Amino acid sequence: MNRNIIYRRSRLASWVFQIGVVAGLVALVVWSMSTAWQRMHAQGIAYGFGVLDRATGWQISSPFLDQSAEDPYWWTLLVAFVDTLGASMMSIVLACGLGLVIGVGMLAPNRVVAQIFRAYVEIFRNVPLVLQALFWYATLTTLPAPTANPPALFDAAFMSNQGLFLPSVRFGSAGLGWAWAITLVALGACVLWRRAVTRRGVATLALAGVAIALIALSVVLLQSGPVVVDLPRMAGFSFHGGWNVPLELIALVLATVLFSAAYIGEIVRGGLLSVPRGLIEAAQALGLPAHTVFSGVRFPIALRSMVPALGNIFLFIVKATAIGSAIGYADVYSVSVVSISQTGQAVEFLIAMMIVYFALNYSLTLVMNALNRAIAFKGNR
Repeated sequence: MNRNIIYRRSRLASWVFQIGVVAGLVALVVWSMSTAWQRMHAQGIAYGFGVLDRATGWQISSPFLDQSAEDPYWWTLLVAFVDTLGASMMSIVLACGLGLVIGVGMLAPNRVVAQIFRAYVEIFRNVPLVLQALFWYATLTTLPAPTANPPALFDAAFMSNQGLFLPSVRFGSAGLGWAWAITLVALGACVLWRRAVTRRGVATLALAGVAIALIALSVVLLQSGPVVVDLPRMAGFSFHGGWNVPLELIALVLATVLFSAAYIGEIVRGGLLSVPRGLIEAAQALGLPAHTVFSGVRFPIALRSMVPALGNIFLFIVKATAIGSAIGYADVYSVSVVSISQTGQAVEFLIAMMIVYFALNYSLTLVMNALNRAIAFKGNR
C-alpha cells in the first residue's frame, strides 16, 4: 500500500513538473513576442500577422500550384510549403532507392563492383551539397533550347534548358475537391481497418467504408467532366501544356538524392552486416534461393536497425531543401527571405517559416516512430 502511494505521488510530481516546464516555455515565448512587438511599436515598425493578407506584388514559379502577384502572402507561403514538401518527398523516395542499391553494391562479392560503389560514397558525401546543386543547375542550363530539338521520349516528354515537360491528367474542377475529400476518407478508413484488424466488427465496417469511398470517388470523377490527358506541345519559342518541372527543382532533387544516397548506402551496409551470420546460414541450409534469403530473412532483420538512422537522414533532407534558394527554387526559406525584404516584418515570417519546418519534421518523426514500432520485434522494450 505504501509503495502504491509513493508511486502515485512520484507520478503526480512528474506530471506537475512536466506541465510546469511546458507552461514556463509558453510563457517565455509569449513574453518574448509581446516585448518584441512593444519595442517595434515604440520605434514605429510595422508588426502583426495581418501582413499575411496583403498582396505580394510579385510572382513565384511553382511546379505544383499557381500563384500570381495579386495573391496574399499566406497563399504564397502555402505554395512555397507545397514546393518544399514536393521536393522533400521526391528526394526521400529516390534517395532510398539509390541508397539501397549502393548499400547492397558495397557488399557485392565482386571487389571491383564494391570499390565502385565505395568510390561513389566517398566522392558525393565529401562534396558540399550546395556546390552539387549549383553544379547540376549549371549543367542543366546547357541543354538544348525548346526550338533546337531537345531530347524527347515518344514525343510526349521533352527535356530542355527550360525544364522537363511531361504529360498531365486534368479532371473537372467541380469534382476535384470532392475527389480529394473522398480520398482522405478512404485513407482514414484504411488506417482504422489496419488498427482494428483483430476486431472483426470494426474491421468489416472500416473495409465497407473503404469500398464505399472508392465507389463514390469513381462516380465523382466520372461526373466531374471528361478526363483530359494534356500533352506538351511546341508553341512559339517554348512548350505549352502538360506539367512543366523547372530546372531548379530537378537540380535540387538530383543534388539531394545523390548526396543523401551516399549516407543511406552506409546505413544499409551497416544494417545488413548487423544481421547474425547464423540466421543467414540457417536460411541457406533450408535450400532457399539467394533472393529469398535476402528479401525474406536478411533485409527485414536489418531494416529494424536501419529505421532510426534513416529517420535522421529524412529530417536532414527536408531541411536541406533550403539550399534551393541558391539556385532560385521557390521553397519556404527563399519565399520567406524575399517576403521579409519586401515588408520589413521579419518576426512574422520567421515564425511562419519555423512553424512550417516544425510541422514537416515532426510529422515525419511521427511516421518514422510508428514504422519503428510496427517492425520492432515483439517483446523488446
